[in-house]
Amino acid sequence: ELLGAASSVYVKLPEFSAGTADLGDVESVLLDSGRNDELRLLSFQEMNYAINEMTDIKDSFTSMFLFLLSIIALVGISNTMLMSVLERQKEIGTLRALGFRNSEIRQIFMLEGAGIGLIGALGGLVLSTIFVWLLTTYGIDYSFLLDKIDTGYRIEGVLYGVWEFPVMANIAVFAVLVSGLVAYLPTRKILKKTVTECLRHV
Repeated sequence: ELLGAASSVYVKLPEFSAGTADLGDVESVLLDSGRNDELRLLSFQEMNYAINEMTDIKDSFTSMFLFLLSIIALVGISNTMLMSVLERQKEIGTLRALGFRNSEIRQIFMLEGAGIGLIGALGGLVLSTIFVWLLTTYGIDYSFLLDKIDTGYRIEGVLYGVWEFPVMANIAVFAVLVSGLVAYLPTRKILKKTVTECLRHV
């Protein structure tokens, strides 16, 4: 029995994020004490390897989920922009008849597509900001599911969200760029037709 003796000592060191502290000073003190054979120095990662593994798995699932969402968004944006441009073939023919160059017409539709993407991205940012704020402030209470579960250690029954500003910004930029680029393909296809073919389109 330990009879009240300490079995471990936790040392808090300056660090930018969990697990980034420099253990060099502590190792030096341990060596100078001459008890380095009796005591073992463990880093944050070594003490919490199971939690780190769970975090890595969670990050992998999150990345996969974001990838699937990006594919769905890409398909949705592509279909919307393709139909929007193809249905305006007569308008493109009119612009060509008025003397607009093909490059100018492509630029008009690409900028219009990027503008639509920007409006959608801003709307998504507003909605996601409200949703994430609710998650970070109030969270989702699922404690009723843990009433009859004994895990052996304390688990907080409220799930809170976190702010991921880089992810939000990247998705917004992705939506704008894709909307603009997708508009280029159908416009290029229509511009290969003659002006009369475009104007006859119903």
